[in-house]
Amino acid sequence: PSFDSAEPFKGFDSVVWALGVDNAFGGLVVAVVIKYADNIMKCFSNATSTLIATILCIPLFDFEPSSLFLVGAVVIICSVLLHGRAIRLPHPIFDKVLCLVARSGNSSKV
Repeated sequence: PSFDSAEPFKGFDSVVWALGVDNAFGGLVVAVVIKYADNIMKCFSNATSTLIATILCIPLFDFEPSSLFLVGAVVIICSVLLHGRAIRLPHPIFDKVLCLVARSGNSSKV
């Protein structure tokens, strides 16, 4: 099949158009997240959505996650909870280290 410049959208059905609209909407959502939150929140949301999609695949498609996936899931959950300060590490030295890391990250912004 060759490209017909007279009909560039020939063969596009409703599924293709829906996927195009979905990708455009997803791009706008990413832009809003980065504008009003920060890049870390975008990374956390991507990781969390992958985790949720994989968990949904377990009953839907009889998917069996590996032990490495389970380790990654624990890391994702802990990092999100630590970033949101929903949990705290037990020793006060961790708060000092986290504050120093946060301060050094803010000072490097141009």
